[in-house]
Amino acid sequence: MQFNHHASTVEELLATHRIINEQAASRKLEDVERAELSRIEQSLDAFLRVAHITPNDANMIEQLIGCDQVHDHGAQNTDDLIRLRVGQAGANKMTLALVNPYTRSGVSQVLAAVYIHVDTRPIARPQDIAGQISAILDTPCAPLTAQPTGLVFYSISNMMVAGTDTPLLKGAGARLIQQIFPFADRIGIPEHVVLSTLSPLRTLQSTFADVAFDAASDDAIQYFAVKHLLSGKNGVQRFHLGNGASIGDIKIRPGTAGSQDAVAMVNYIYDRSEGVRAQNRSLFRAGKLVELMAPHLVPTAMQIEAHGHRSGLTPA
Repeated sequence: MQFNHHASTVEELLATHRIINEQAASRKLEDVERAELSRIEQSLDAFLRVAHITPNDANMIEQLIGCDQVHDHGAQNTDDLIRLRVGQAGANKMTLALVNPYTRSGVSQVLAAVYIHVDTRPIARPQDIAGQISAILDTPCAPLTAQPTGLVFYSISNMMVAGTDTPLLKGAGARLIQQIFPFADRIGIPEHVVLSTLSPLRTLQSTFADVAFDAASDDAIQYFAVKHLLSGKNGVQRFHLGNGASIGDIKIRPGTAGSQDAVAMVNYIYDRSEGVRAQNRSLFRAGKLVELMAPHLVPTAMQIEAHGHRSGLTPA
């Protein structure tokens, strides 16, 4: 009876959360509505959990099919998910999910999921973080043969209400990211393990439509990528910096030719310290993007800043 009581409570919280956010999309919320939204978010914190989905979690894996917002490859059926994404504990791939464990069916409801590549190579600087998305997507799940050095979040799923484009929980992805840090501590991931993303920069080519990126040098691609990031207009960038990440590296030609990620992707680094992440969020809100870039990217950023983002400026 207690379990059923929680199920109806969380179901109502999620439904009301969606209703208020739908209203917020068309008008400014009243103070009482904002207060109610805040109360709901605090209440959900007491119920929602981070879960490590393994091949044994058939019901949760089924919820992930076809729901990847970034990369379709490896997420179209149960077999592919198990083979390429959903690793056992101690594997080179992990799938972590924000779940509602209180459901009428008894099957945890997945609200968002992040897919993780576990690196074992030495990481001495941001440039050493994994950056070849094609290789990551194609690598099968397998037991680790060395201690982890990095966790690379390479894709994400935000689950929708069936038959709609309405999220089950708006902001579930951001909530999951924030809960990964205490989860990593609980499962004993050492502090030296680097947590980063390998994120798309798919607005780069449309922003600089006159640039022939296929024929561009690596330095030129990095230049235009930094220039684009300094504008602060990329949605993925805003998500990660708004959640406390910094810009670690720009990966050049990380995907197969002709793919959406053929030109550039970005490693956004998440520090394990909440204090550092809070400082990064403040820098982002203040528009101090150069201060959020890794040292090897700063000279290029300073060159661009010195010229005031002049249109048509080309690399030296």
